[in-house]
Amino acid sequence: MNHEQQPPRGPHDPYGDLPEHLRPGPQAEHVIQHTLMRLTALEDEQRVVEGYLSHGTSFAAFLRLHDIAAQDPTLVERFRDVYADSWETMQQLTTDELDALGWNQAITEFRTQNGIDIEFLDWNWAAFEAHLHEVYSIVELDGWFHVFYR
Repeated sequence: MNHEQQPPRGPHDPYGDLPEHLRPGPQAEHVIQHTLMRLTALEDEQRVVEGYLSHGTSFAAFLRLHDIAAQDPTLVERFRDVYADSWETMQQLTTDELDALGWNQAITEFRTQNGIDIEFLDWNWAAFEAHLHEVYSIVELDGWFHVFYR
């Protein structure tokens, strides 16, 4: 996770508990408005609003996934099950993934053990980013990359 937790904004702010990077922006607002206009059942609308107020932009990004139906009664639970996190850049996401896999540590150990200078080895960033798109569903929305497990 590459963002800092922000303090709540105030008692009248419906997004007061959300970190800054999840606070709705214009693209998220558009997704939610478009979703609500398509719904006909009040309980579906309430579910979308609940998810949005609780999870902000990441929930709006979730609604943009091709296999998500806003009418799903388990919509919010499904979001919680598949949401990984949000990153400001693909570079940050890629670096965090390489760290999580232990690859950065492994390559550092390999270089150290074999006396290889850092400038002689480099990641194929484009290939790894392409791999991340195969492993995760990644939605860019309001300046952040929102990542979901497949």
